[in-house]
Amino acid sequence: MINFGANKQSQLKNQTTADPVLSSLCETIATGWPDHIQDLPPDKRPYWSYRDELAVENGVIFKGKQILIPESLRKDILAQLHASHQGIEKTRRLARESVFWPKINDDIEHLIKSCNHCNEFQPRNKKEPMKAHDIPNGPWQKLGTDLFQVQERHFLLVADYFSKFPVVREMTSPITSNSVTTELKFLCSLFGKPNEIVSDNGPQYAGRDFQQFCDQWGITHTTSSPHYPQSNGFAERMVGTVKPMVKKCIQSDQDIDIAMLNLRATPIDSNLPSPSEMLNGRPINTLLPSRPSRQPPTEHQRTLLQDKQEDMKSQYERRSQKVELPPLRTGQSVTIFNTATKSWSSGKVIKQLDYPPRSYLVETAGKHVRRNRSQLRVVPKPILKNTRNCSPPETKTVTFCQPTPPPTETETMSTSRHGRRINLPQRYKD
Repeated sequence: MINFGANKQSQLKNQTTADPVLSSLCETIATGWPDHIQDLPPDKRPYWSYRDELAVENGVIFKGKQILIPESLRKDILAQLHASHQGIEKTRRLARESVFWPKINDDIEHLIKSCNHCNEFQPRNKKEPMKAHDIPNGPWQKLGTDLFQVQERHFLLVADYFSKFPVVREMTSPITSNSVTTELKFLCSLFGKPNEIVSDNGPQYAGRDFQQFCDQWGITHTTSSPHYPQSNGFAERMVGTVKPMVKKCIQSDQDIDIAMLNLRATPIDSNLPSPSEMLNGRPINTLLPSRPSRQPPTEHQRTLLQDKQEDMKSQYERRSQKVELPPLRTGQSVTIFNTATKSWSSGKVIKQLDYPPRSYLVETAGKHVRRNRSQLRVVPKPILKNTRNCSPPETKTVTFCQPTPPPTETETMSTSRHGRRINLPQRYKD
């Protein structure tokens, strides 16, 4: 019995009979399989490994509980399997319950990878291995900056990559590029000019005032990949440390400056001194009683920082398997993840950027945008030649050849190890 409509059952039976391979396969199943696979024609050899599972019932071939689908009906069956737009593995599981044909798994995979609707709403790429920033040679050479908000109050955070020294300045709303530039100028005049400032792509940092400040002071301004805050991870991590502390101080009506003083005076870990000592070369006094110390910083601190960063990288990559995505080529078709709609849209790679790492300039919807490699997915190449035909083929009469009589004793016949006949030259037949 087949759980299929009457018309579909009739069509399945007729197409099985009309398919030259399946028609011949029915005859082989009925008469018996040869002893060696080499004795089969090439078009029936894919069925050799599960020949014991094949049976014919009412003109339809079964492989266990699965129905062997003729080639003319496979495209329609694939469309039915993908009606729910499930993933590759789920669709394969559904197919194993009812239908089969050679290389059905490959056909399912190509169908789903080529589905525009599935590509548009695919999940995000898996996280790549961490690509950490280089540790500067000394304090206040490379700064990270970001903005955050707590209860309608706005704050600017600036932190040193080497010493981890944080500076928090409360800002008045609206926060403009000019106001952020004014605060950065004050800090640079206080601690010295840095070589590089890393920020996100916010309008305060992309504004003309901030750009002119960087040009005038000779500071390299590096921005993270748009919609990918992880590439500005140091500043984001510092915000994750400072913001909860500021929020608790506001709720408990405590002094934020005293809290920041204690944070700067707290050792980074058991091997590294406090951010203040790393930046200024001396510990700072807090409201707590302490004994004065004048221990200078050592050259070993940078090595300890590098070891700490490598340990953080190892812990990050142990949480889940991280895979380095292959680089993209100029002109390659891709889909781009939209963080607002959580969907993928089509685009094309313009070029790979030197900095930041894994950053590409891509074209989508008539405009050029910069995206991280994890936000780009390669579009699979379409099949150039479609060998499947949706319309049923013309019915052909199949004539079975009579078996070739065995060679006589006077005939000498040689065969290869694959069963092919070898015609010997005339001089060897004497």
